[in-house]
Amino acid sequence: MNNKTKKKLIRTIILLTIFIISFILWKDLNLNLDDKVTNKPKVPEVTVKGITFERKINDKLWKVTAPSTFKEGQTITATDIIAQIQAKSEDTKINAKSASYDLSNQVFNFNEAKLLSKQGSNQYNISSNNLIFESQAKKWNFNGKVSASSKEITITTDNAILCENEQTCEMPKGGKIIWKEKK
Repeated sequence: MNNKTKKKLIRTIILLTIFIISFILWKDLNLNLDDKVTNKPKVPEVTVKGITFERKINDKLWKVTAPSTFKEGQTITATDIIAQIQAKSEDTKINAKSASYDLSNQVFNFNEAKLLSKQGSNQYNISSNNLIFESQAKKWNFNGKVSASSKEITITTDNAILCENEQTCEMPKGGKIIWKEKK
């Protein structure tokens, strides 16, 4: 092999190596990551910003306001929600960090909820890490660091179930009740 042929062979090998490296780098930099990521978040079907709506549930008017709401399948999810529940002698306001409503079984799920409920002349303040309202059963399930107070009484528990139909309140895990004596 003469000197010219060796130089051509070396140039060809160098150019081929550069081409292969360039192709690999180009392919690596232009990967479509959406095809490679298996746990990517789902894009909601519908997203609405700054929504206020009214709905009648169990003869009570629910007025709900949220800065961001989206629907996916049968579930509506909202952030920084304010819900106002009005009936004849009842007015309840719920503030929650987030909430969801399942259209199929009509269940509300509020996270980091604070309630202010006025029933007649009585007023109650209730907070709960997680609040589930089953509208068909008219059942409120308060979970995780529940605190309920009025002028005369304060109740703390990890779980409380309030059944509107039976007019009962259960604390399956027990609780602590503090009351103030009237003078």
